[in-house]
Amino acid sequence: MIYNSSRILSKETSLVQYTNSDLGIPDEATEQNSRERSDQGLLKLSTSYQPNLNNQLDYDVLARISNDSQNQSLFSSVIGNTQQIEEVTPYSINQNLNYYYTLNENNIFALEAQHLLRNEDPFYNAVLENDPDSEEDAFDSTAEALGLDTTLNNYNIGQDRRIKSNQLDAKLDYYRILNQRSNINFTLGTILSRQQFNSNIFQFLTNGSEFDPTPTINDGQDTNNTIYNFSDIYLGAHYRIKSGMFTVTPGFSVHAYGNKNTQSGETFTDNFLRFLPDFETRIQFKKSESLTVRYEMRNQFTDVTRLAQGLVLNNYNSIQFGEPDLQNALSHNVSLLYSSFNLFNYTNVFARAAYTSNIDQIRSVTNFESVIRTSTFFNSNFADENVSVFGR
Repeated sequence: MIYNSSRILSKETSLVQYTNSDLGIPDEATEQNSRERSDQGLLKLSTSYQPNLNNQLDYDVLARISNDSQNQSLFSSVIGNTQQIEEVTPYSINQNLNYYYTLNENNIFALEAQHLLRNEDPFYNAVLENDPDSEEDAFDSTAEALGLDTTLNNYNIGQDRRIKSNQLDAKLDYYRILNQRSNINFTLGTILSRQQFNSNIFQFLTNGSEFDPTPTINDGQDTNNTIYNFSDIYLGAHYRIKSGMFTVTPGFSVHAYGNKNTQSGETFTDNFLRFLPDFETRIQFKKSESLTVRYEMRNQFTDVTRLAQGLVLNNYNSIQFGEPDLQNALSHNVSLLYSSFNLFNYTNVFARAAYTSNIDQIRSVTNFESVIRTSTFFNSNFADENVSVFGR
């Protein structure tokens, strides 16, 4: 069991300059004072049962809970003074079950299952200055677009969010030992995920300190009620052979994907099959020195917050909305890994080079209204490549 409590005071001064003068965005100087409080608790329970040499069962559960808050006082040369409050009390429960069964020296089975239950409830509140008689306030156009009351002396905006996640990952592996140099592995697995996302933007009024959720702000686009279901059922096969210092493992997996998200009375579905190859070669120069070359094709999916099409306040000057018809992203990944350890002269050498080529990668696009930015997401068909090299 672990308990952690922290308090952080910070001050930050910044200057943002927009180099594209055609956008007409003014330079912005900001000064921010922040007070953060975090209390976190973690509990882990583990057990292992091995009645004989052929059977082993491992189980553990990890529970996390926290209570975090942040108060910020911010001055912007464009917007003026802003007070922000963020609060969140999330929890998660993660369970893992592993079972290993050796039928005989040539046949081995392994079952691995993981279940995640997570709940997040961030609350956000921002109070911005407003002069009802002035038409030059930088936040006025954003407030009008949100449908806020612009006749008050300040904009007291609140947002409730709740994200519930329930996911099961399970797979069954069968290993057939062919001889001392080779084996074959078959995998049958699934990923089942369900996410529910609710959010609501509202305004605190000053007449009698009334609270008005006003769910019809911006024609209802300031609320989200999205359910996202994802499924992946896959079958994989890998063959491993060792010859001298080389260990070669070619393989592939076939996936049946299912995506469905429901929001605003509409349902968006996407079901398809995908063949994903992979390949690995390991060169063992000696026990403490090796070189590994790996290639794999990956399918990447987004989460519910990028699919929800209602407005979300990431910050007082950052607004986001999602795209319900986002597609998955495909990528080719190649990596080269070298490691060497010498016990006699205490040297440890590690180097990694990686290349990734993305297809239909999910990217964000941002529009500016003065210093207020609004972002959304799209599947980019532009060239998208990454190269990284790391050494130690």
